[in-house]
Amino acid sequence: MSHSRCHGFTLIELIASLVLLGIIAVFGGMFVVQGMEGYIFSKKNSEKALKAQIALDRIALELRNLNGTVSFDPTSYTSIESELSGTRSITHSGDSIFIGVDGDSYTLIDEISNYSLSINGTFPNQDLNSSISVTFDYADMPGGYSITVVPRLQSETQREASRWYFEKQE
Repeated sequence: MSHSRCHGFTLIELIASLVLLGIIAVFGGMFVVQGMEGYIFSKKNSEKALKAQIALDRIALELRNLNGTVSFDPTSYTSIESELSGTRSITHSGDSIFIGVDGDSYTLIDEISNYSLSINGTFPNQDLNSSISVTFDYADMPGGYSITVVPRLQSETQREASRWYFEKQE
């Protein structure tokens, strides 16, 4: 009687192959998960940076056109303007910045920390060296966002002073 040898894999070979395949799958899965986490992190930061830029652009629009009665405190400003109609305000409360128009308040940006609004120069007189700075940070992002705005000179007296200043510089 002759014994024919069976061709195939032994049980040990099959188990070793499955163990190696499992190890490769674990490392491959970790690679995919880390890639997705990096993508989500960068997408979230990009969205926050875009929100911050839009908020800074809107704040610049509001502050650049200041005219009329203006009042400031460390967290807000209020103005009655002719260029942008109505009583307008920018306020900070909690972790949000709000923009107000005629008593209605709208959220401009949220999830912020370390907000400040500062006046440089003699702003109530709107001299040529006056500016307003707004700075804020996101609570969970490094770095901060800021803008410095020089309000346009709105009154005729201020326009005359501006012409005199620039003629003097030439």
